[in-house]
Amino acid sequence: MDIKYMFHRAVYRLMRWPMYLAAKLKYNYSYETAPDIKTPYIVLANHTTGWDHFLVGMSFKKHMYFLASEHSFRMGLQSFLMKTLAAPISRVKGSADGAAVLGILRRLKKGYNICFFPEGERSFDGRTGNITAAAAKLIKLAGVPVITFRLIGGYLSDPRWGRNIRKGKMRGVVAGVHQPEEFSGMSIGEIHDLVAGELYEDAFDTQRREMISYKGDKLAEGLQESLFICPCCKGTGTARGAGNVFSCSCGMKAELDETGFFREGAPMSTIAEWYDMQIEIIRQKCDAGRVIFSDPSAVLFSLGAGHETSRISEGTVTLTPDELTIGDCSFKLSHMSTPSTCRGKTHETLMFAAAGAFYELDINGDGSRRKYVLAIEALKKKQEICVSAV
Repeated sequence: MDIKYMFHRAVYRLMRWPMYLAAKLKYNYSYETAPDIKTPYIVLANHTTGWDHFLVGMSFKKHMYFLASEHSFRMGLQSFLMKTLAAPISRVKGSADGAAVLGILRRLKKGYNICFFPEGERSFDGRTGNITAAAAKLIKLAGVPVITFRLIGGYLSDPRWGRNIRKGKMRGVVAGVHQPEEFSGMSIGEIHDLVAGELYEDAFDTQRREMISYKGDKLAEGLQESLFICPCCKGTGTARGAGNVFSCSCGMKAELDETGFFREGAPMSTIAEWYDMQIEIIRQKCDAGRVIFSDPSAVLFSLGAGHETSRISEGTVTLTPDELTIGDCSFKLSHMSTPSTCRGKTHETLMFAAAGAFYELDINGDGSRRKYVLAIEALKKKQEICVSAV
């Protein structure tokens, strides 16, 4: 047996109980124990907190290898420990990373179990995000059992945009167990819909039923990363969170309470409703055909095969219906992937692929980077509709 695997398996077993105690203190976490499956398997889970790898792992006694975002391999001592103790498979966000798929298939072939989060990133609005068709294709290709696992309460405990942890309740449940024979007669679309349905979680729908208090300080701080358009004045980047209050320079004021809902008198009752309003305004901006978003002080890096970065451009970042420009470097939207947000040490960055290369975009300030993801996503959908109509 592979000595490295034996070491990773020993670390996995050793860390399960200490991590459970830590998660119990941090998130008040409870979980279901997954069924014991003898053959190698894939675990798919929704993504809600920075601790999800540990939380899901507690339900599975057998060792699993995880996928990890490429940026986590560039964090010094933390990355060294991660690679030494767990040896995760690197995946570049904002791209169809073929190397990650090959890494998964190779480890499955060796008899190892795999876990990953097919959304690719944590939720910004409390709802499980888009699951790509690539996950369904991988399931079809791998020919191993698949277990879907849903995390509940994570968004309100540790929101993607938040500055602090809230103490409430969080739990993990086994959503589905599927044998490979089940997928043999299914199309890629049918597999996708099955997985997406089992992983879907709406934090606010659940909270309406349970009304759990998630206690913490500064509940609204950082919310401008997710909510960047004011519903009253339609200004972009004009609202900021301070304490428990999210307010705009136009006078709009929304107080976020410990249930995760905005209090009476706010323009919206939930972050999800506000988020949907923004998407509709972005669609209108895309139709207008002008500059959609722009921010000063951006830096563009290229990513190397060994996780090294090279600064290639800096200046104002501008998004128009046709291209994304950073300083003197431009990318046609038709030639680049939709970016993914990546949580850095102090704020979000954007990662994307273009012409076979990988890039990371760092935008300074405390405004939203997420708005570029939503806008590029909307523009690409519009381009697809135009092409299909020809």
